[in-house]
Amino acid sequence: MIIFLFFIVWAIVFSLLTFLSGLSYLFAFLWFFVGFLSGYVFVALVIILTIPYVFYGKKTSRLKHYYLRSLCDFVRLFVLRLYITKIKGLENIPKDSAFGAYGNHRSGADALIGLSAIRVPLSFMAKDSIFINKLVSKWLKGFGIIELDRENPRKALKEINKGSKLMEEGLSMLVFPEGTRKKEEFHNLDTFKPGAFKLTTKAKLPILPIAIIGAEQYHKRYLRKPTNVQVIIDKPITYDEYKDLNSQELSDKVAGKIMKMLKENETLK
Repeated sequence: MIIFLFFIVWAIVFSLLTFLSGLSYLFAFLWFFVGFLSGYVFVALVIILTIPYVFYGKKTSRLKHYYLRSLCDFVRLFVLRLYITKIKGLENIPKDSAFGAYGNHRSGADALIGLSAIRVPLSFMAKDSIFINKLVSKWLKGFGIIELDRENPRKALKEINKGSKLMEEGLSMLVFPEGTRKKEEFHNLDTFKPGAFKLTTKAKLPILPIAIIGAEQYHKRYLRKPTNVQVIIDKPITYDEYKDLNSQELSDKVAGKIMKMLKENETLK
């Protein structure tokens, strides 16, 4: 939606300015650039004008999360230049219930990649440092994004309980149980935090292991050149399959599945 509107504004401004200047080829490049810039301004206005809806609309609304996914697609493609070249295992995404998607953490853009790849109403758990002020915090929480304060376990547990309730109401969650971004070897994982699984186990919903491949290149390239990533989605682990496991056993099981996907697809990086 956002990308489509961006191109519409770009085309209208470019065409209008070209027509008013008498179809002069001299200014064609300038009008092309102005049209492109106008598209960005339009997206910024959309974000501003929809703030009341994000603040007060239902957090589990499919329309709201379609909007969030559209924003993620736009930022990923037109700001960060991150391209998802392959998604494997889309058929494994549960269709009859919400779920918790758990993946490896390779870049600051992993949440955007996850939301773009798993195209269902999906929120995520994020570290408290991105909730930089009350306005940003309220905007993020309007989409059901969970604030994780590692220094305040009581607050973190309260947020997890809120997230579990949202999941029971139909909103899926994306979680990176390593906690912090992994910077070393491609096929290795940091130790998973068993507590990260409480979000999903409390709601008794399926756990969906995913592997993000290639995102670590983004921090080496930034905006200098585009980054291609791939997303691999494994079969979900149902509640019946994990209900008798303790937190550490479940954590090890999910980590093993993600590690296997990373090693099997190492040549794709």
